[in-house]
Amino acid sequence: MAPVLSLAVYVLSDAEQEEHYLYPTSADATTLLSSLAGDPVVDDTLPPDKSAEELILAAQKTISGLWGHLNRLNEV
Repeated sequence: MAPVLSLAVYVLSDAEQEEHYLYPTSADATTLLSSLAGDPVVDDTLPPDKSAEELILAAQKTISGLWGHLNRLNEV
């Protein structure tokens, strides 16, 4: 299985950067990513109070879910 890495770049004020991000520079984040080793672990258990159908519906309401829906509409 190939690793997946997604990056997004946004211009934020210094105050917003300090409020939202753990790493002050991309070099700091890259250092952390480079140090990661081993096999990834995925917790695939459902929250005790949610069904698979509820989670699928919630995912479809996110921006990426809406974007995918709009793209499928354009394919028709």
